[in-house]
Amino acid sequence: MNKVLLVMPFFNSYHKKIKKEIEELGYEVQVVRDSSTFVKIIHLKFISKKLYFLYMQVIWPLIFKFKTRRKYDYLFVIKGEELTPHLCKHLLANCVSQKSVLYLWDSIAHNPRTSEVLKYFTFCFTFDDDDSKNEKYRFELFPLFYSEEFSSSKVYKKAEAQYDFMCIGSFKEERADFLRSIESKFEPHNYRYLFKLYLPWNQYIRKLVSQPDFYPKYGKYIFVRKMALSTVAEITHNSKVVVDVPDKIQSGLTMRTFEALGAHKKLLTTNYNVKNYSFYLPENIKVNLNDMTDDFITSSYVNHGDVTELRSIKNWVASIMNKLNS
Repeated sequence: MNKVLLVMPFFNSYHKKIKKEIEELGYEVQVVRDSSTFVKIIHLKFISKKLYFLYMQVIWPLIFKFKTRRKYDYLFVIKGEELTPHLCKHLLANCVSQKSVLYLWDSIAHNPRTSEVLKYFTFCFTFDDDDSKNEKYRFELFPLFYSEEFSSSKVYKKAEAQYDFMCIGSFKEERADFLRSIESKFEPHNYRYLFKLYLPWNQYIRKLVSQPDFYPKYGKYIFVRKMALSTVAEITHNSKVVVDVPDKIQSGLTMRTFEALGAHKKLLTTNYNVKNYSFYLPENIKVNLNDMTDDFITSSYVNHGDVTELRSIKNWVASIMNKLNS
């Protein structure tokens, strides 16, 4: 049985889901986190920058090399936040086939150091439209996926949708301001909203202390404990419109986009690039709040048929593994 080393963030249990899909294709899989959870848990960078750099430049690489010391046939890296050329050489030294893939679900702008390791990978994929067009890199555009919880075939639905609009994500002021503008626009309509934005408790306290108007403006949106993906899926299935406000620094379509469409939900997104994709239908997707109408919100989702760019996690993993085997 061929072995795969999967190096990626441990985020929303996606490492478990992707591992499971690779195993179902007949591989043995080892999963290793692509960055240190220790420094994030104790907030080492805020305690001491010198200790942080000592740990990340000396101690963490030794731990990572120990965890990835065994031989394997294929290397599959997602994000690879803390990978360096030195660590990539170590990984390839243990890769029997010398075939490897790097997938970025963040833009290069979020982690510019990634550009230093691209040459060590056989295939380099990105979710980001602009990065895929940049001649400095050698990325192939490969959009994200939705996991099985968000499939329209899942039975989460109640007799009637509980929410007209939903948005669950991390806190950013521009995102919260957009949600406020939705509520303001539709104030006379008595629509039902579930808008929740995650902010770690230490950052929340810092903002409460440093910004007197923070709580009056944004307090009702904040939650400080991450929500399980299954809970997000249930809320999505019981909503009419999913709201997506991605970072301006990225141009690729977010996971939220695919989760909404996978669940056959209407989508309001601020990412105009969605118009360039084969699954774009104005009956299902709006990119301008001013174009939102009662009819769009209340009408049924229009089935887009079988569209290659709209992949389940199973199809997404299978496509990448086929590349590695090509």
